[in-house]
Amino acid sequence: MAYTRKTTDLITSNDLDYILHQMKDKSEVARLLLKQRHPVENLVDDHINYISISSTDKTKISYLTPERIETLLSKGEDLWTSSKRFHIKPGSFISKIFKGVHPREVEIFSNLFRNIQSKIEMDFRIIKGQKIRDFYHHSTYYSENGSLGASCMKYDVCQEYLDLYTQNTDTISLLILIDDQCKLIGRSLLWDLGDTKIMDRIYTINDENFQYHFKKWADDNGYWYKKEQRWNNTLFFESKGKVDYKQIDITLKNYDFESYPYMDTFKFIDFKNGRISNYQPHGVKFNTISSAEGKVQPPDIYSLCEKSKTYHSSDSIVFVPARGINVCSDITVYSDIYDTYILREDAFYDQDLRDWVYQDNDLNNEILIKQKKDSQKTNTWFDLLSVPIEYEIPSEESLVDTQPF
Repeated sequence: MAYTRKTTDLITSNDLDYILHQMKDKSEVARLLLKQRHPVENLVDDHINYISISSTDKTKISYLTPERIETLLSKGEDLWTSSKRFHIKPGSFISKIFKGVHPREVEIFSNLFRNIQSKIEMDFRIIKGQKIRDFYHHSTYYSENGSLGASCMKYDVCQEYLDLYTQNTDTISLLILIDDQCKLIGRSLLWDLGDTKIMDRIYTINDENFQYHFKKWADDNGYWYKKEQRWNNTLFFESKGKVDYKQIDITLKNYDFESYPYMDTFKFIDFKNGRISNYQPHGVKFNTISSAEGKVQPPDIYSLCEKSKTYHSSDSIVFVPARGINVCSDITVYSDIYDTYILREDAFYDQDLRDWVYQDNDLNNEILIKQKKDSQKTNTWFDLLSVPIEYEIPSEESLVDTQPF
């Protein structure tokens, strides 16, 4: 009876082991990689091996597949230095080895690895008042890359827009991540609202590398952070793996200014009560402060997609009769036969009709469908009859040759 091995060995380079030992207290994946022998059932079929740090990019991982290992060994080539090695981002190779690793652990490993390899000395600080202006200006940036480099509030002219932040020190502060030369790697507004503390949108020079550190800081310090780091997702927040839908009102001591910053989350302002919100209340339309030019905008420029609970330009919102809701047109299709919008998830494209109908047949109008099918049949025959037929005109010689006498 043939022996079937129940364990297999993962082979990692000394250079990678050195990094893994620095990460093992914070990373389950690092601990798994340092554990050389593994039960076969915990590993994917044909898993990769001979894992090391990429020789072309130290923030990536290099590895070999079983086929590539066999080929290199047959040719007598060195497995560690071969130009045939694959190179990949640190979060992407884990699924090529282990089964069932939680996405959160993949994210933790990826960020820890890249940050160790980037070797940037970092430190978090909280600043208030006029100092906030300094770290919005691009002259303090470590680099003008990532979402930080793309910020519309980094220019000289924007300094005068920031009064709302600098003059509400009881509520608003700025969390900054800086290097040892006090250059800005990332920033996020902090809103202290008594029992609720919110971390606003995170801006960094490299979101893949540094967002994780802000989220961890938020978890460690009792802050909720935005579930998605986007301007239009203002209502969903996350803390320690829990996601919550929150409608938040913030009353400001100082709110009447000549100009305003671009606001990612609390973009709706009630001038009557000195309040900003992350939502538009039903029956009331507050003005909007989300202009790169410091202007107050009208209340109707954004509307809520009732499906995703995210805000979008009002001209992109459409009504879906079957659901009775207003949604972003990006998640719909248009049905010519019904002259209306249908949620994409509720729709089916009928190849015969060349149109969208409902997946649920109870919602379909069989009379309209039959009429369109009949119309298409008629049009098809008409199209065939209307195609001009080209005749070849015979020569006189051929006409003579074909006469029966």
